[in-house]
Amino acid sequence: MSTWARPGGPGALLPDGHYPLDAEGMRLGQRDMEREVAWSLEDGNAELVVGAMAHVRWIPLSRTSVGTQLVVDHREGPTEGAVLEIDQDVELWGVLRWKSLAEMFAETVKSLETGRPMVTAIGQEIRAEHVHETDGTRHLVWH
Repeated sequence: MSTWARPGGPGALLPDGHYPLDAEGMRLGQRDMEREVAWSLEDGNAELVVGAMAHVRWIPLSRTSVGTQLVVDHREGPTEGAVLEIDQDVELWGVLRWKSLAEMFAETVKSLETGRPMVTAIGQEIRAEHVHETDGTRHLVWH
């Protein structure tokens, strides 16, 4: 019997190399965001951090092995419930990726079922190419 990859593997269940965080990972990610916000307020850098890299009302959902994150926005307003992406490498700071978790999963399933690509927040098309298995652990590889 094989299992799905855990963090650190070459691929992940969610698009673009994201692996879902468990409850502890979400809690720790939320704590880290709260700290980043507090530090930015102390340092006078809030405009560079709050709502861009961190927010006390964002709940971390997933991450990649290089630190890209998906967060669920719990602020009141037009993006409430949306999945936002933070990727420092390509300067995505809280960019809307999906309007909801339901939309994220529906698009992921549709891509897996049809083979059609998904479009990333920077406009790149990705699709699940194959399932790679190593030592009984399966990895869904997105390209």
